[in-house]
Amino acid sequence: MKKFQLFPEPQKIAVTGGVYTIKGRPSFVCGSCGKEDYSILQDWCTENSYTLNRESAVISLNLQHDSSEKTTYIKETSSVTTEKYTLDIIVENSRPGIFITYSSRRGILYALATLKQIVDSGGLFQCRIEDYPKFNIRGIIEGYYGPPWNSREREEMLCLLSEYKMNTFFYGPKDDPYHRRLWQTPYDSQSLSRIEKLLNLAEKLGIDFYYSIGPGLSIKYSDERAFNLLCNKLKQLYSIGITKFGFFLDDIPKVLQHTEDKLVYEDLAAAHISIISRLFNYLKNLDPEIKLVVCPTQYHGRGNEYYISKLGQNTNPLIDIFWTGPEICSKELNLYDAAVFTSSTCHKPLYWDNYPVNDLEMGNEMHIGPYINRDIHLYRFSSGIIANGMEYPEASKIPFITIACYLWNPEQYNPEVCWKHSIRRVAGEKDSRNFLVFADNVRYSAIYPSDSPYLVQILSSFIFECLYGDREKGFAGFGKEIARYSDAGEYLLKGIQNKKLFKELKPWFRKYSDGIKLLTSAVDYLKNCDTKEVDSLKKLYKNYQADKIKVFADVLYPFILAVIEGEFSTDKRKAVR
Repeated sequence: MKKFQLFPEPQKIAVTGGVYTIKGRPSFVCGSCGKEDYSILQDWCTENSYTLNRESAVISLNLQHDSSEKTTYIKETSSVTTEKYTLDIIVENSRPGIFITYSSRRGILYALATLKQIVDSGGLFQCRIEDYPKFNIRGIIEGYYGPPWNSREREEMLCLLSEYKMNTFFYGPKDDPYHRRLWQTPYDSQSLSRIEKLLNLAEKLGIDFYYSIGPGLSIKYSDERAFNLLCNKLKQLYSIGITKFGFFLDDIPKVLQHTEDKLVYEDLAAAHISIISRLFNYLKNLDPEIKLVVCPTQYHGRGNEYYISKLGQNTNPLIDIFWTGPEICSKELNLYDAAVFTSSTCHKPLYWDNYPVNDLEMGNEMHIGPYINRDIHLYRFSSGIIANGMEYPEASKIPFITIACYLWNPEQYNPEVCWKHSIRRVAGEKDSRNFLVFADNVRYSAIYPSDSPYLVQILSSFIFECLYGDREKGFAGFGKEIARYSDAGEYLLKGIQNKKLFKELKPWFRKYSDGIKLLTSAVDYLKNCDTKEVDSLKKLYKNYQADKIKVFADVLYPFILAVIEGEFSTDKRKAVR
């Protein structure tokens, strides 16, 4: 039996023997590995405050390269991969042996990420792990409307992606002027240097870095000069080492705007097919290894509409096409919709999943709930999933971890277990208990259109006792339950260990605390049966409604309104009996 939960869950794990307790920071010796492998191990040990010696240490670490079928083929997906690894831990003597078999650098990094979780638990347990991802492309995009993340925040995000075995990062913030409004303008040297630094870190961490450009608002598709400006912009980025590009045509008018374009192309789809083909040919002539991903103008729906069908059928099969599913923010992603898209476009969808993003009209929501409503076999019918983040990078990490766990091993993914782990990881172990009480009331989003599941149970029980059961028992039970909610609110508003997370979530902490005070006041009003206090309760309710920050979804409002209107009065109780 496993000693503890690993995140993401490995595909296959067999625990076969004893446990070796680690005291303090572990010391490793490289038993067998090449020069490049030793450098990877050295970086890993330095970053995690472990010790690596060439000659003597307690724990022996051995790396073996293997590019045979055993280490490169995944039966479930019938695909060849470079991300598979095996991790064998042998605990027999006073010096445990760790053996990693891999086919690429990324395989080593994934094995070491798993090993770190085991080591940091305080001990090694004898086991054999055979592990690989189910989804081919697994990552995130900085693609929201709002203030872009800064360089430090992006670097920290890349480290988190690597820790949880994501392999892709798309740079494409809508409010970076060079990405969209000034698409034709080359980067200044300082801005270009920042992107290059980020690219270098991504490569070190085994993450594919995509630079995305969105010229669709103003580009004249028939203008050769405009096309050359586009190519020169991407060539500048290629000069610093970028070989993966996103070409975004989303959130633009759905018809041709320029008179010159209307004379050349029959419609928007034809113009887009032309520029995508020309751009892909240019990039491939520049470097055959270059990859291109396109976000179409119609990026959601049934998947068999005119525009997307025509675009897909006339786009090179080596180009992935982004798709958000049935809706812009899709409640679910299922196999039927994926099959329709594939059949109509001749491309498997690469999902741009608009979760946890909370921009534009969703700005008052905080999307930190677990990743749900994605079919566990979706990896068989898609190229992968790229999740769109919020402008709040620290809060985004909570759902991102759950997304990473789903993408690696969807069949074994447990949303609630993984969510609690992600909260402990981001909010910190010390603050996680109170944070979980809060977070249970901030689940609302497109993928989770309800909220406060446990509070709903508390209120349902209270209402039943008020109307049909033991009224005093109802008040006592409510008081006991709500005390935990009140304590959590007070605790969180004083501050938490993760200062960045506290700064991002403070408005939601405050609204949560105000909601509990309102709820407590409403129940006290019912308990005391003092009708003179109704005006005070109405004022509290009005002030609470004026703050548009969304906590508790719509759970609180109908209950408070029912209290104000006398739905739980003693007269009402007599009437329903």
